[in-house]
Amino acid sequence: MPSPEEQDKQLVMDIYALGGSIRVIVDVALNPFKRLEDLGWAKGRSTKKAVHFTLTRAGVQAAKRLREQRRVA
Repeated sequence: MPSPEEQDKQLVMDIYALGGSIRVIVDVALNPFKRLEDLGWAKGRSTKKAVHFTLTRAGVQAAKRLREQRRVA
């Protein structure tokens, strides 16, 4: 199983690939998304049934950097 740091990196790249934002149903475990907020890579906005997470500039930069590192490797 990947480390939490690797999971964070994969999640930020996945959100970036989806256009930089994702809507998460409240029933889903939000911990991975909250970790991105703690890192400053995403910002969450709650509604009654879902949380909409959008990547911050730092998150977009991290995703671009990680994608480039994977292309080179």
